[in-house]
Amino acid sequence: MLSGVSSGQENVGTLVAEDRVEAAILDGRYGEALVLLGSVDAAFATDPFLLRWKAFCLVAVEQYAEALLVADRLLELDATDSYAAFYRAQALAGLEKVNEATEQLAAVIEINQSSAAAQLIQRELPEFVETGELPVITVNPDKRLSASFSIGVGYDDNVALVPRGVGLASGRASSYVQSQLSLDYKVVDQAEGNVPLSLALGGGFYRSHYFDNGLDEFDYMIIDPRLTLRHERQVFGHEAAIEMGGLYRKAWFGDSSYYDAWGLFASIDYAITEGMHFKLSGEWTNTAFVDTPDFPAFFGRDGDAWRVTAALSGWTFNNRVWMNFGYTYEIDDASGVQLSYQLHRGFAQAYVNLPAKMQLGLGANYGNPDYRNYVPDPKREDDVMVLFASLSRPLWSPEWVASMNYTYMRNRSNQSFANYDRNIFLVQMSYSY
Repeated sequence: MLSGVSSGQENVGTLVAEDRVEAAILDGRYGEALVLLGSVDAAFATDPFLLRWKAFCLVAVEQYAEALLVADRLLELDATDSYAAFYRAQALAGLEKVNEATEQLAAVIEINQSSAAAQLIQRELPEFVETGELPVITVNPDKRLSASFSIGVGYDDNVALVPRGVGLASGRASSYVQSQLSLDYKVVDQAEGNVPLSLALGGGFYRSHYFDNGLDEFDYMIIDPRLTLRHERQVFGHEAAIEMGGLYRKAWFGDSSYYDAWGLFASIDYAITEGMHFKLSGEWTNTAFVDTPDFPAFFGRDGDAWRVTAALSGWTFNNRVWMNFGYTYEIDDASGVQLSYQLHRGFAQAYVNLPAKMQLGLGANYGNPDYRNYVPDPKREDDVMVLFASLSRPLWSPEWVASMNYTYMRNRSNQSFANYDRNIFLVQMSYSY
């Protein structure tokens, strides 16, 4: 949701420690601020400055019903209070009353187009100012639980486990279905009770099934549970977050166990400017591959892999375009045996908000994995490029999104084995809770 805090003058004679409230709000400790504002009763309070503070904090901790009551009280006191109308719009959007929220945002601009609240809307919601429509807001009814599910059908002109033309069937084109489920539950939430961290348990399920591709219906499935600890605070006047956790993955290829992996991850996310973030993350995993009937025996190995990624992301061009670009370095020792490698990879992504609630996504990444002790080539260096494009739009509600996706993959090696070009198409439906 959007945020914005009104400014006001000193209020003498109140029972509220305003300096402590202001310090808590500026430090992002909204739960503590609400405790300090406990004596401000929306049914009887008449101080608009304190009521605005309370409405803002209630929106920040996603207590939308209570925020709506406070905003209504503010508008009873002054029907031209643009901040009150703005907080009311936020509360309505949080309660999934999109049409009413749209009308309320229009009222903010109509009340006073030069007000700070109206300027905030014009800066952060240019699509609303131009079209009069509220952009898609994905609302989480239970802020402790988030989930998403997607299913799609597609076509892959080369499964690309081996190149075309070498006499093996896996280069055959195939249609496929793909499904994915992701769940996260906050056991501890720092938005409540002013706790210093959040603790989330999550998991994922991914499955793809190919038809008539020469590999006895290529079937791949991954289950991915994880644990995440996160702490947010103000550092040098900017928002910062430290995140760390652990993960476990188990994969199946066809009817056979493919690999088991577990690992640890950590990241630092720092807001350089409003809407622009720098993120530095690292991950370590230990993966043990299992011999399968579909792969040669050299996949039966385990090893440690380390990955470091630096990325810069944020909204640009008046919040019309979201961009993300960065660099990844990865190394896998494969326990000193076959398939050890190191990888340098750069990536760039952009998502553009278009009229009629459409969103266009474009991206590219380029990497050069350098293998050691590769079979059948002792040393192999690849040149891998991936391009993708997507077009998506919400359907009957913001939670349901339909998309069309295209991916092009190119692989070139200094050895002749497994060079390929690959085109992948996918039509997908997603639901987010």
